[in-house]
Amino acid sequence: DDHGFYTAADGWAEKLPIEETSVCDTVSSDCVYGENPQFAVRDGAFYYAHTGQWDSRVVKTDFDGHTEELSPEGGAVSGFVLLKDGSLCMVALKGQKLQEIYRCEGGELTCLTSFNDGRLDQAQVITPQSFTFDSYGYNVNYVVLPPADFDPKKKYPAILYIHGGAKVLYSKVYFHEMQYLASKGYFVIYGNPHGSDGQGSEFARLLGHYGEKDYEDMMRAMDKALELYPNIDRDRLGVAGGSYGGIMTNWIVGHTDRFRCAVAQRSICSMVSTFGTADNGFGFVREQMDGDLWQGFDKLWAQSPLKYADHCHTPLLLIHSDEDYRCHYTEAIQMFTALKYLGVETKVCLIRGENHNLSRNGRPVQRIKRLYEIGKWFDEHLKEADSNGETSGGR
Repeated sequence: DDHGFYTAADGWAEKLPIEETSVCDTVSSDCVYGENPQFAVRDGAFYYAHTGQWDSRVVKTDFDGHTEELSPEGGAVSGFVLLKDGSLCMVALKGQKLQEIYRCEGGELTCLTSFNDGRLDQAQVITPQSFTFDSYGYNVNYVVLPPADFDPKKKYPAILYIHGGAKVLYSKVYFHEMQYLASKGYFVIYGNPHGSDGQGSEFARLLGHYGEKDYEDMMRAMDKALELYPNIDRDRLGVAGGSYGGIMTNWIVGHTDRFRCAVAQRSICSMVSTFGTADNGFGFVREQMDGDLWQGFDKLWAQSPLKYADHCHTPLLLIHSDEDYRCHYTEAIQMFTALKYLGVETKVCLIRGENHNLSRNGRPVQRIKRLYEIGKWFDEHLKEADSNGETSGGR
């Protein structure tokens, strides 16, 4: 329940003495497939996948309150099973490898499978770099992928990417979309502002305050990246995100002109209209925005990117699935209509037969189409054209 975790059998229940913690894997990637168990109970102990600031791992807690981390740091544990000998097997992303099955014993990992051997051999996989800055007493963690074939003598465009959730986590695991953009000649900056998982409920709490500390963190992350990476061309910046990241992309273009273009995916522009269309419960908007249509209408509207659309000058691409019932596609249509009315360059790409999870488990042909549209929009707005009309990233 809301106050702790219980084990129950034969009509009795006992509360586990677990301090506030994340008890599932919320590391974001577009290369996680299938469903795997993330909880287990054995011999009076509770085993769970725990998400920290940079990764997820398997943790054990007993009824005395003793907590032990069973798997090593780094990567993402998508699921696990306990073995009779006391070890465990887990499906995980480690380093820049795709998912494999690992055996974990005594804190040491042994890879048992080779399902994805060779799949990335022909690709130039970029190793993620990271930076951290302080925000209201918390460490805010971000990742940077430099562009492929990086030349220190050149300047490159950059893309700030915002995750969904908002309560999930970007880590340093392999992320195909980020690698794709880096391969096209972009610096890619992505991380975990206020609202993200991994640092407790207070850090993750945006209740009634969308577009405040989270927005500040995103802008500071962009500032920090420009400071650390002088090869980023500050005049060629883009921003993108999906779900919560789509909301914040819509928000950003109404609050700053620092980005030359933007891509909002599976987004929301009006907390007023989404109150009546979202499929994740009648109380969702109230829980997130701290208001409803009758007691807090002004608060909902104040946290709606559509309210600030008349301040937008940034070309915006909206990508949405027509069977997305979490963030209904009419949200993209409203934002598109507003910007068209206001004379701002905009385009909407409605992908048929897909839902809110298009970028993660949509049909391959539609996922390719989505990446094509994103890449094309950024190329058109962030890359320099040569005398033949061709575009290039570095200059």
